[in-house]
Amino acid sequence: VWWSIRTCLLRLLLALIAIAASAALFRFGVLALIELWLTPESVVIAAVRPPGTIVSALLGYWLFVRYFERRAATELAFRPLAMAVAASSGALLILVTILILFATGYYELQYYRGFAGVPRVLGYICIAAIFEELLFRVVLFRLLEQHMGTVWALSIQSLIFGALHQFNPEITGMTALSVTLLGACWAMVFIYSRNLWVVSCNHAAWN
Repeated sequence: VWWSIRTCLLRLLLALIAIAASAALFRFGVLALIELWLTPESVVIAAVRPPGTIVSALLGYWLFVRYFERRAATELAFRPLAMAVAASSGALLILVTILILFATGYYELQYYRGFAGVPRVLGYICIAAIFEELLFRVVLFRLLEQHMGTVWALSIQSLIFGALHQFNPEITGMTALSVTLLGACWAMVFIYSRNLWVVSCNHAAWN
């Protein structure tokens, strides 16, 4: 048992190192070189930094899977139809939640800013969802599941996911419970799909 736990922790550490090192190489290497020609406040730098960071993190994960696990990273394959279904279901879930809150008097529209900022906000939401799903479901849950089984892996990663969100502003006991349950929900989406993009689409649409 202890050997299995030690092996699991080692694999988790190596995966995280590969992801962090690849992202750091982009941020402090490639992006730093670009900044030599452009000012750090440049619109181009601001536009390139978030997607570049997530692409480099995915590259680090791919390298870990390819050269340490010695297999194809099938969880990174694009599945457009499944992604569309996942995004639609995520949007439907949050819509039903808002409608229930609205019907019971707990949801009120206080300010409207239009749709001008939607592309930028949507971009950040998608990047954040992909990064969280890469770390919590594709890395943490998947590796825990291989060593501890599905139930234990789902429980542990959900608790860690909820615990790390305790640093969010205005967190309450109810929102902490909700985030933990969402961690379990997205783990089950990953169990069903075994695909990063499918679970990320569901996560991003909910957000």
